[in-house]
Amino acid sequence: MTLKEKIVNSIFEPIEEEEEVTTETETSSFDKVFDKIEETKQNIEVEVASAVNEIVSAANPTVISTGTIINGSIYSESDLNISGKVEGDVKSNYNIIVDNGGTVTGDVKGNNIRLSSSKVKGDVKAENILEIVGDSEVEGNIKGEDIELNANVTGDVKCSGFLRVNYAGKLTGNITTNELEIVRGAEFEGYINCKKGFKL
Repeated sequence: MTLKEKIVNSIFEPIEEEEEVTTETETSSFDKVFDKIEETKQNIEVEVASAVNEIVSAANPTVISTGTIINGSIYSESDLNISGKVEGDVKSNYNIIVDNGGTVTGDVKGNNIRLSSSKVKGDVKAENILEIVGDSEVEGNIKGEDIELNANVTGDVKCSGFLRVNYAGKLTGNITTNELEIVRGAEFEGYINCKKGFKL
């Protein structure tokens, strides 16, 4: 090997090695990016599937119409609308509406719950929003993240967010909540445990 060849080799050999390292680094980076894209794609697919399930559930609710009487507990994997009579517990992972004179003798548990012109004798627990309005009556404890009360409730209230007792609300029981508003005209008898503050 001539002196010239030795000089040329000494210059270009480190460059070739560096290029190999760079190529490996680039490949590793590409793999990471590809893995991240796949992970994001899977997350999007899960979110889309969940959204589709919610849309299907809302479009195809389970309906217990006026005049229907059910003796026994109900568990539904869709939205639930009760205008009839249920003697037993009611549970859904989705939304529950009891209205038009519907009655439940048992506990009611769902994601969002709306009681309108209805009667429930049992505990009512909503994972998110709970509305009790329109001459409804509840004999039992109620629980929710945010609660709108504009009807008659006899029982304790536990609210992790905001509780509003509206002008037509009548509550006999103790309140534990994060925030509270009792509107003028509402009736309340019991003790209050409020973390942030309340407005009367």
